Amino acid sequence: MEKASKSSKIMVAAIDFGTTFSGFAFSLKSDWGKVLTNTWTGGSLISHKAPTCLLLKKDYKEYFFGYEAEDKYSDLTSDDNHSDYYFFQRFKMILHQDFTVKRHITCNDITGKPLEASLVFEYCIRCLKKCLQQQIEKSYLGTHDDDIEYVLTVPAIWGDKAKLFMREAAVKVLYKDICDVCMTVS
Repeated sequence: MEKASKSSKIMVAAIDFGTTFSGFAFSLKSDWGKVLTNTWTGGSLISHKAPTCLLLKKDYKEYFFGYEAEDKYSDLTSDDNHSDYYFFQRFKMILHQDFTVKRHITCNDITGKPLEASLVFEYCIRCLKKCLQQQIEKSYLGTHDDDIEYVLTVPAIWGDKAKLFMREAAVKVLYKDICDVCMTVS
């Protein structure tokens, strides 16, 4: 016997924000067995996940995620034009350290430049959401952001403060003014 969903949304989109790789999947409530994902490409690689890395210009006007971030940063460094950018990778686990997660913790990019961790997480989620929306548009015409129930995975080993930190970043990007984002422990 199938359980009835309590959500009025017509689609569920799950974002797996991983330490090394990230991705997403989505399906319609009416056809939940048909799960769609994105295909990320980098060089000759094809994967359902992209590297969890972010390239962000210091003025916040340009940002790239995954393989695109890696490729763009490689180009910038080879031309010695990378000083106006932050490049973050393998930063997620700063939320699982033996200290109390504070609202204003920072992440250091690979050159040691610090930036508010909340911005790093928000921009990564923003990039994943943008890619997700593009994939949804290709697959289901007429589905709007208001029709989507978002799920964001968080590690089971994280404490409540780390989960709250991630939740707040997700709410800012995924729901903006709505204060109830579904969090799934993985």
